[in-house]
Amino acid sequence: MAPSDFSILIVDDEEDLLELIVDSFELEDFNITAASNGEKAFAAIDEKSFHVILCDQNLPGGITGDDILAKVKEDEKQKDAKFFLLTGEIDIDVNDLTSRGAEGVIEKPFDSDEVLEKIKTLLGI
Repeated sequence: MAPSDFSILIVDDEEDLLELIVDSFELEDFNITAASNGEKAFAAIDEKSFHVILCDQNLPGGITGDDILAKVKEDEKQKDAKFFLLTGEIDIDVNDLTSRGAEGVIEKPFDSDEVLEKIKTLLGI
């Protein structure tokens, strides 16, 4: 499969960071949906299914990455989505996160090229 066959949702309220990672994935021809807050992420999840979801933990409006993970795991069309939490927090319990269905954590700050390669490897590209 080609990158264009994969849908990825990227959720982050830091505009520059969101633009950087979206650009990195679009340059490789992935099908990208970007959301700058939890409400937009929920709307995107309701609208289509994703292969990978990269989601910031701390979002404006009271919706967290944990909330989005819970919605993804209860949504039948998202059941196979690979979910990664993007965070700079050091007190995230990765074991708890993975037990709730996430693939893991991508720590901020991160190198967008490294994240891209990690996702390509996960998808077998």
